[in-house]
Amino acid sequence: MDCFSKGILFRTHEENTITPLAVEVAKEMFLDGYYKAIAFGDGNCQKCAKCNPERCNFPGQTVPSMEACGMDVFATVRNNGLEIHTLRVKGEPQNHFGLILVE
Repeated sequence: MDCFSKGILFRTHEENTITPLAVEVAKEMFLDGYYKAIAFGDGNCQKCAKCNPERCNFPGQTVPSMEACGMDVFATVRNNGLEIHTLRVKGEPQNHFGLILVE
């Protein structure tokens, strides 16, 4: 992670929007010359009923989540001035976060 010097941390309240957005933004950044661009979505991948750990069935449509890569999402979000908290009530609006890192 030390090779990355810039990042875009983004948030939405809508489910299933972060990962597709992260994939698209990372692709555009790569095409703009940022050859070291990596994207992180949120939550579990929902593409397949059963994951194929040997080879992803949708390699161009999904990315790992920050939490799956061992990132402390709460600390990352708070360190960048955004609000995050644990859900207290079922049905409470959720924040969904994504991250793009570039060199």
